[in-house]
Amino acid sequence: MSVVNEMLNELQASQTPHRDIKGLLPPVKNRNHLFYKWMVAFILIVFLIFFFVEKPQKKHLLDQSITKTNIPITPHHLATKKDNLHIINADKPLIIEPRVPPENYSKKKPEQVTPSENHIANKVVLAKQKPSKKNENLITASRATTANKKLSKVFDQWSISDNLTNKNRLEELLESYSDLPNIWQSALNFIKLRDVNFYQILLARSIDQFQNTNHFAIVSSKYHMSTGQLDYAYKTLTNIKSTLHNKRTYQLLGMILQQQDRHLLAISNYQKSLIFSPNNGELHMAIGISFKATNQPLLATEHFVKALTDYTLSDLQRRFLNQQLISQKR
Repeated sequence: MSVVNEMLNELQASQTPHRDIKGLLPPVKNRNHLFYKWMVAFILIVFLIFFFVEKPQKKHLLDQSITKTNIPITPHHLATKKDNLHIINADKPLIIEPRVPPENYSKKKPEQVTPSENHIANKVVLAKQKPSKKNENLITASRATTANKKLSKVFDQWSISDNLTNKNRLEELLESYSDLPNIWQSALNFIKLRDVNFYQILLARSIDQFQNTNHFAIVSSKYHMSTGQLDYAYKTLTNIKSTLHNKRTYQLLGMILQQQDRHLLAISNYQKSLIFSPNNGELHMAIGISFKATNQPLLATEHFVKALTDYTLSDLQRRFLNQQLISQKR
């Protein structure tokens, strides 16, 4: 029986309310319920404040705006503002009255600027813009391909047709492609081996046709130098624009003057060519030759030594320079 009593006592103790260690405090209530209750009460208070405080203020401001516009206020009307018009809502039909601007109010319209003729012309120019450089290059390449095909046909018929017909065909083709110097150069290379007189005529035309390049002037001067026409070669180079002179033109002028024994002018042109290529061995060698011809051995030796520092010279040129240096020492 004692065992049964002990079990009943334990069961009764487990069903008793929870107490702390001392067994004196009542059970702890769940505090979350209290937090939610306070939160709901706070939200209700905020809502009531907003409803009873904010709404009268808005109505007061609305009444002031209506009063300023001299619209009569009656208990049956409530004025609202919408799209710059005062719409009166009531049982009676709606009355819409426009807002009356103040007396001193003046709305300035923006000044209308009439487009001038120059402005219109500029718009037209912009509308008709030139094609880009990329497109121009593509067009030029396409025209060059077509011109080369036509030029090849003329060359193929050269041996079949008579000389006059061939010349006329070639001249017509070159006139239609007067902006393509490569086509003219190909024609010159072909004619040079077949008709020297016609070659000279086309060469003179090419110089006149392409005055913004020194290519054909250089070709002409080299050709006339090879035929011994030094004066004509010199005149051809001196007639080109001063902005077209470069290392090659000054070097050719120096060579022409040197062959004419005009060494001082030759040295001057060689030195101008050195500005474009200071370490060029051929130029230093040519200057040394002219200084030697004018009895200036020290300056000649100086340029011969500088010429030997250019490793692009051929073995024959180096042998010549060494011989000149040996002869200067004697």
